[in-house]
Amino acid sequence: MLKSFLLIAGGIVVLALIYVGWVISQALRSVDEKVSSTSKVDKSKITIVAILSGADREYEVTEISFPRGWGESMGISSPIGYSAQPYTLADTDAPEDPESESWVNETNEKSIRWVGSTKLAPDHPTSFEFPIQSTTPGKGTIDFVYETKIGISGSISFFSADIEVDET
Repeated sequence: MLKSFLLIAGGIVVLALIYVGWVISQALRSVDEKVSSTSKVDKSKITIVAILSGADREYEVTEISFPRGWGESMGISSPIGYSAQPYTLADTDAPEDPESESWVNETNEKSIRWVGSTKLAPDHPTSFEFPIQSTTPGKGTIDFVYETKIGISGSISFFSADIEVDET
């Protein structure tokens, strides 16, 4: 009986090690991935084109954020498939920590965050269109979070698009 138990337990350990090795190999395969972006501003919208390179799988843009003051001066609206979602304590690593509450309040005061989903396919341009109400001269940055699932784990990465509106 003990011998059977040890054989089964040993088999489970071997399977777990194989799975962990597979997850690590998948994570290492995505080390070279990166997103490059270009932006264009016209009177009615900001268009950002993102290209995922060095990846062998699809990723997904799940969050977009930018400075509140800049966005409000442009009258920027979310791209299709995204909606406003302020941070909550559940988005932090330590919801019971007073510093987490301070971070949530400060971040929501200074930034606008949209949550949604857009696929990023390797080496394929993906466009994001942000309707705007005005083209206030100045510079801003739109930040993106993109991720992929690897087994029961995953990978989360970031890229930014710099926006510049010239005086006309």
